[in-house]
Amino acid sequence: MTQRIESFVTAGKPTRTVLTPSNKGLELWPETHPNDLAAGETAKFALLLDGKPAAGVAVTVVPGGNRYRDNLKEVHVKTDATGKFSIPFAEPGMYWLNATVASEGSRSSYIATLEVLPQ
Repeated sequence: MTQRIESFVTAGKPTRTVLTPSNKGLELWPETHPNDLAAGETAKFALLLDGKPAAGVAVTVVPGGNRYRDNLKEVHVKTDATGKFSIPFAEPGMYWLNATVASEGSRSSYIATLEVLPQ
């Protein structure tokens, strides 16, 4: 089993250097930098599994601040054949992103905390 948990913090201008995949387990490869997310925009990402596109993976994104609500307002998407997926962020705030891939004898999961800024 491999598990990756990431939070993104930027001091100054965001760079892509730290986003280079390690090609181990399930990883997020962002087209939209995780520290350039804004409300009212759609972010584009891809998932890689051991460095290759992770196709057909279910991704769940849940906005923060809803601990005591019956409706979590979660968004469910699946990656396409190239591992890509898009998430529309309607409101600013913190978001939890989760994806898991399981096959016979192995399991990889990815969790990230994302902050979406006001536009």
